[in-house]
Amino acid sequence: MEEYLGFNGEFLELIRDTNIPEAKSMLDRALLYTNPHIAEMSKRTLGSAAQRQVDKTRTALRNIFGILCNADLQPEDKVDELRLTQLRANLQKLRNSFDQFFAKQFEERPNPILAAWVTNNFNDPTVHFTKIYLDLKEIDQACTLIHERAHTVFRAPGHPGTGDSPICIVPHEGKKLGFDVATRNAYCYEWLALALHPSYDPTPFQDACKPPPRTP
Repeated sequence: MEEYLGFNGEFLELIRDTNIPEAKSMLDRALLYTNPHIAEMSKRTLGSAAQRQVDKTRTALRNIFGILCNADLQPEDKVDELRLTQLRANLQKLRNSFDQFFAKQFEERPNPILAAWVTNNFNDPTVHFTKIYLDLKEIDQACTLIHERAHTVFRAPGHPGTGDSPICIVPHEGKKLGFDVATRNAYCYEWLALALHPSYDPTPFQDACKPPPRTP
């Protein structure tokens, strides 16, 4: 089976040369920042600069996956330790999936909502793309790939706890779904990867949740 189906050269190059490397980088960063040993070493050498990153990671882990860590990124108790270990294993599995073959297919038929999707037949890892994907920012394109791969890698249908259109959710704030639900929701992996990105800015998400101004 071909790896890229129905794409023009420019679209193919965008996914292959820009989006997939960025998705890998985002997952590598998530694995690095959620490693308690790395956090401890960074704090010893970088001090307050490392503490800011540790605090951001703690907040994202708490809000998105319900994992509690102290100021040194050490899990609060045995349950949190087990959950952090499981999450990191999931992140590693998701990261490894981008080094494996999976088909990408462009769909000519317009879709008014979806930029990309996979089917609920998880034996078929094909990611389907529409023209809407091209309207996304590059970082959101990479996050979309992480999201869709999470569905097939974890064989996770739907979006438990959020539905198909989660609105007014700021990535680092998550939706506090609890660990078991969050690890089955592809949005949560997307939110974590985005929240830990150096260029992450929560302002647009916060603004989108504000009620429209009243008209006089």
